[in-house]
Amino acid sequence: MARGWIGVQIQPVTAEIADSLGLKSNKGALVAEAQPDSPATAAGIKSGDVILGIDGERIDGPRDLAKRVAALGPGKKADLIYWHDGSEKTTSVKLGSLPDDKEAAAHPATSQDKDSFSGLGLSLAPASSVQGAGSHGVVVADLDPDGVAAQKGLQIGDIILEAGGRAVNQPADVKAVLAEAKKDNRKAVLLRVKNSEGTHFVAIAINPAS
Repeated sequence: MARGWIGVQIQPVTAEIADSLGLKSNKGALVAEAQPDSPATAAGIKSGDVILGIDGERIDGPRDLAKRVAALGPGKKADLIYWHDGSEKTTSVKLGSLPDDKEAAAHPATSQDKDSFSGLGLSLAPASSVQGAGSHGVVVADLDPDGVAAQKGLQIGDIILEAGGRAVNQPADVKAVLAEAKKDNRKAVLLRVKNSEGTHFVAIAINPAS
């Protein structure tokens, strides 16, 4: 039987992610990436949105959403309840069928042109300065294995595409977002990270006092 597909990479909503997005609970599925030309993109779903329910029923997490979408089947229409920019919205989506291909991302080499973030235990370099990393984002060039970033699963070669909902292309862009978050006394900053397995979000805890 053909399964329904909306074309999103999703991950669970942790307490830190919920806090950084202004959500009151950690139920739902966080959209790490909406694939181009997918039903989700056509319906206006973007990375950073959190899908909260489908056809009026709330979902617990990514597995729950995937199961319900698959069960509906291709060609069916469904109403998605989602969280976008601090408010709840609803959109209609026409489900597609699950394609077979998977996109592989290049794993970049490290770069000399890097900027250290000692509080997070990592050094960053512009992606444009690293062969094979593309022109967008900043690359994790070095990592303290005991640091905050490593504990959250970041690895050397990962590309940070966004910090706090903003596109970043220089280490200074990340520094600006962190400084603003500290000023606002926020507990965490959400990073959109791309690696060889795809795109996902990581909530990095920050110390407002530091």
